[in-house]
Amino acid sequence: MGQLFNRLRDFARTQMRSDHEDLRRAQNILDTDDEELRRIIEELHRDHTEGRTSSASDSDQQNRDQSAPGPLPTEVLKAHTTLNVPVGAGPEIIKKAYRNSIATWHPDRFATAAATEQQRAHTRAHEINAAYLILRDHYDFR
Repeated sequence: MGQLFNRLRDFARTQMRSDHEDLRRAQNILDTDDEELRRIIEELHRDHTEGRTSSASDSDQQNRDQSAPGPLPTEVLKAHTTLNVPVGAGPEIIKKAYRNSIATWHPDRFATAAATEQQRAHTRAHEINAAYLILRDHYDFR
């Protein structure tokens, strides 16, 4: 985490004019905002590792916690990653992510592409379908 702040500080210094007063002013701003930036970054990191966005409400988080007690199986976590949905997302969000992903990677869209791209689209569509089936069965929705 300290490396990030050092890089930010170095970037701010390079962006400021070489005037000594401007550098001192920039240093003061960076020093006073360090703790606030650390708090924000740690909060965002914590939210990301918990599988939720920072805009999620507490009631949404409680509902997710109730629907998924205990650790999730590896294949369910991989399915969440494949469809790019947060852990504990509702059926509507999962279905929407599935529809968007399969529309992007459907093999028919790559019918005129090179053979390697067609194979890649076929493989990706298969992964997306498998991920959706895993999540559908795990969260028991149709």
